[in-house]
Amino acid sequence: MLRITSNSLATRLTTDLTRLSSNQSRLTQQMASGKRLVDASDDVPATGRVMSYESEKRMLQQFERNAQRGLTDIAVSSTALTAINKIAGQVFNLAPAASASGDPSQHAAIATQINGLMEQAVSLANTQVNGNYLFGGEESGTAPFTTTRDPGTGQITAVTYGGTVGAAPLIDVSDGAQVATTNSGAQNQQLESFLNNLVALRDAVAINDKPTIATTQNTLGDDEDNIVNMASTLATSQFRIEVTRTQNTTRFNQLANLSGGETDIDLAETIVKYQTSDRSYQAALAAGAKMMQRSLLDYI
Repeated sequence: MLRITSNSLATRLTTDLTRLSSNQSRLTQQMASGKRLVDASDDVPATGRVMSYESEKRMLQQFERNAQRGLTDIAVSSTALTAINKIAGQVFNLAPAASASGDPSQHAAIATQINGLMEQAVSLANTQVNGNYLFGGEESGTAPFTTTRDPGTGQITAVTYGGTVGAAPLIDVSDGAQVATTNSGAQNQQLESFLNNLVALRDAVAINDKPTIATTQNTLGDDEDNIVNMASTLATSQFRIEVTRTQNTTRFNQLANLSGGETDIDLAETIVKYQTSDRSYQAALAAGAKMMQRSLLDYI
């Protein structure tokens, strides 16, 4: 008959109890945290998948931050353009009144009104968000529109665009998708033309230069169209961002569900496993106690 030593029994019992205790501890942690993967070693392939999901989620969160900043720029730019377009309409309507009037004092009053509207327009053209100028293209650190003023009167005599003239800068809103959240340099330069047309109209109204008033009024009509087109460009970008945000949100939720499927426990199943493990542990303790009470002669 095979002889089994007390030391062998004790070693085997200790090993089994350690394994069962470790399993109980792991199940207890899972029930407390609600997570199946307490350590990466619990399931290496699943841990790798979760890390991939989390990496993509972080990328989507960055796209969301980009989108929010872009939408803020678009909203502020659109508000400024709406105000500028309103000024263009007001000035356009003032021109006929100036031409019809033969009163020099009336001409001076209308010229002063146009001058005030022009100052507002220049300020709006230099709108900024968080220190970044919105109508300077890629050059957002300095005011894009600078003025030359008459030393005597302080009135603006010319407006110069100092921003970039290329395409508008782009932001990443999804993997492989970029959107412009400001207008291009070419569109911004149209504001320079509009502002200088206001200078010309103001000066023509002041001296009742009817031919120049009529010509400048027609040009202001074109300026209004250009401003509307600038606003339309921004509206298109806003729509693209909103659509992409919806897609990104859907994907983020999918990743969260996938990650949760890998890491979250089935509580009912885990409780059953814990109860089974506990019964095994108690049975091992009872069996071990009984076996260790026997004499070695029982195995001879």
